[in-house]
Amino acid sequence: MQNPKYFIFDFDSTFVSAEGFDLLLEISLKKDKNKNEKISKIKEITKIGMNGVISIFDSLSLKVNL
Repeated sequence: MQNPKYFIFDFDSTFVSAEGFDLLLEISLKKDKNKNEKISKIKEITKIGMNGVISIFDSLSLKVNL
């Protein structure tokens, strides 16, 4: 068997206990005066998305539009 050249991992809540996209949004909001409110909304959107209430497309759209 040849040695693989590439590895693909899904890190979002698989290997770590956080959603990578959410962490990136938190970093991007570092200087935002409404950071805490927006982070709270991001976490709520993630929760309803993970529960299947909204699609991944809708979840990402809502987060980016904050």
